Amino acid sequence: MKILVVGGGGREHAIIKSLKKNPEVTEIFACPGNGGIAKDAKCVAIGATDIEKIVAFALENAIDYAVVAPDDPLVLGCVDALNEKGIPFEAVEHPAVFTVEEALALNLPRPEAGAKNLFLTDKKKRNYCLLTARDHIPVKLKDFQAAIGLTGLKFASEEDLMAILGLIRGAVTPFGALNDADHRVTVYLDDHFRDHEISVHPNDNTATVYLQGSQLAELLRENGSRVEFIDLEHLGEEANP
Repeated sequence: MKILVVGGGGREHAIIKSLKKNPEVTEIFACPGNGGIAKDAKCVAIGATDIEKIVAFALENAIDYAVVAPDDPLVLGCVDALNEKGIPFEAVEHPAVFTVEEALALNLPRPEAGAKNLFLTDKKKRNYCLLTARDHIPVKLKDFQAAIGLTGLKFASEEDLMAILGLIRGAVTPFGALNDADHRVTVYLDDHFRDHEISVHPNDNTATVYLQGSQLAELLRENGSRVEFIDLEHLGEEANP
């Protein structure tokens, strides 16, 4: 398998080192890479935001899989998708955040739109779920998995997060489903967001995008993703009166 990693920083180098451990990977390219990355991959003099040249290189070299790690291309993809569909949104840039607590400490506007995201899988990795809940709503995995008919749900690995959604820890978001080429992940949105605004990362944890939850669901469905709304606030009440 031939892999192309887009970027040239420490995050990209860490990804490349992890990819090298996979026996199915035969060759790794980096655009543009750096001196350190050159020890573990073949560096190509193409900038991380030069989309046309990156695509041309991937086609010419029969790349099997591409990993887009730097912020700019990832965010551009989300913004392009929103603009293409004419979906109104607001984007706010901020320092990188990795937890709900860090996000709340930023005092971003309209905190009631805030959401937390859990990337989950079952023991045999046959099913993947991305659960998006309101910040203040506690999520009980036992009740959630019972509601969707699965068992043994747990947090998916960082390797699966990158391989399937193209995301790093701390940047989990429903927008990651846009990178899920095989549509392996089912997105579950808190039912509250069906009629309310939601704020989530645009595949990068240095920004937050505000839009209507119903329009987010529509965008993901048009991309081929499975999206369901689920009443998390009252989950498990019928089983535990």
